[in-house]
Order: sequence, then structure tokens, then C-alpha cells
Amino acid sequence: MWKVIVIGIALASLGVAVAVYAVIVDGNLPDAQSPLGAIDATATYGSTPQTTPTHAGDPGIATHIALLTMTPRPISTKPADKTAQAPTPDPGAPPEPTLVAGLSDVLQGPFEPSIFSLQNQWQGPIGSDTHWMMVGAGAKKNETDGGVGPAAVSIYEFTTTPEGHYAGNFAHVGLFVAPTDSGLLTIVSVSGSLVELRTEGGETLWFNLVSLTFQ
Repeated sequence: MWKVIVIGIALASLGVAVAVYAVIVDGNLPDAQSPLGAIDATATYGSTPQTTPTHAGDPGIATHIALLTMTPRPISTKPADKTAQAPTPDPGAPPEPTLVAGLSDVLQGPFEPSIFSLQNQWQGPIGSDTHWMMVGAGAKKNETDGGVGPAAVSIYEFTTTPEGHYAGNFAHVGLFVAPTDSGLLTIVSVSGSLVELRTEGGETLWFNLVSLTFQ
């Protein structure tokens, strides 16, 4: 009789062990042991869990599962883009001069005296309101003795702001020798892109500021 009881207890114990083993292998742990329910142990942030949680109705669990299925955003190390502040103008500074178009008899400027003998000059917009030219009339200097050579014009160009202030890009366009040996040239007037010039002998020449040629 004792042998039968002992055998029965052993069989019962074996059955419980098998049941527990089956639960562990299945992954279906009781709710009290698995607060997250049955979630695949290989699930990582950014991947989708392979099984449905057993506590889908619990708001706390739902939030945690949502975190598991979210793809994390990369953290930006770039500093915030800040708009550069324009410098505050000095109220005590003198106003920037406005350029004036027209003829001038001032024998100064960018014209190199060792290369060019200046008689007078003109400046004004050509082609657009912000593209200006400075035209000097006179003669090219002789390379041998530095004396007055052939009649010529020397031209520079630069840009301005829409308000008429100097904006830079100053450059020498070139020195253009007249097609006549008549001494020094003088600017008489400028109409559009045509410069009217007069030689020392009273001859009239025209220079085109667009094509940069004598006419």
C-alpha cells in the first residue's frame, strides 16, 4: 500500500514539473510574473514586437509597447540656426555720399599720369542704373619720353547701389587710342552710350561705351 502511495506522489510531482516546463517553453508566463505580457525577447527599440501583449488594455503597458515600436529620431548635433543681426548704424556717422553723373574738369582720379594725360572726365550709368562708367579723355603717353602721344580715352567701370552709393567692383576697362593723330581729346557731351569728343584741331569723334569703339 505504501508503494502505491509513493508511486502516486511521484507521478503527480512529475505532472506538475512537466506543466511548469511547458509554460516556460511556451513563454506564456502568468500575468503576475510578466507585467508586460508575452513579448518576444528579441524585440528591440525600432522593431515590431512579434506577439500581441496580453495587457493591451492597460494604459501603462500600451505606452511601453508604443516605445518599443517607435523608430528613435537621430539626435542633431548642429547648433540652432540664428539669423545674424545687422550692425546698428552709427547715428553720428556722416551720410554716405551720393554719386553725381556728369562732366568734370578735375584732373584727378584713377588715371595713371605716367601712362595717360587727362583733359577732362565724365561718369554716369551705362546699361543699368547700378552699372557706372568713368571716361577720361586726353592722350596716351609715349613710352619712350613720356610725352603726349596719340589721342585716346581711358575707361573704368564700377557698380552702385540703387540709391546711388558706390558699391565696389571698380575695374579698368581699357585704354582706347583714337583713329586719328590729333593730339589731346576733350569730352563735349554724353548722350546715352555715345561720347562726343573734340580734338585739338576741332575735329569731332564719337566713342560708343557699349561696343567700346570709336565711330
